[in-house]
Amino acid sequence: MRRSPALFTFGEGLLTFRPLRAAPALSLAPGASACLRAVGGAELNVAAAFVRASGAERSAAWVSVLPAGPLGDLVRDAAAECGVSTDHTHAVADPTMGTLHIVDVDGAGPAP
Repeated sequence: MRRSPALFTFGEGLLTFRPLRAAPALSLAPGASACLRAVGGAELNVAAAFVRASGAERSAAWVSVLPAGPLGDLVRDAAAECGVSTDHTHAVADPTMGTLHIVDVDGAGPAP
């Protein structure tokens, strides 16, 4: 029998896109396809940190609404890989999702 999660967090997921540099002095041109993608969001991050700190002792579940399709699957899979239960996430037809794009505008380095 599965134990009930010790922690539930409620909130949206967030995708972060950051350009990768081919060399330290080279900035990516606008429209470049190489980027680092990260999945997070405050509530998801708390659940993942709780699981990591608790080990196998306690579990956490994340409650959220995600877009149906590849973006929602990506976030759901990333949460599950961290050991966070996604049993309480729901897929909806609305394709919107929070994103953060970090850009290198003046060559000084990436900034949100």
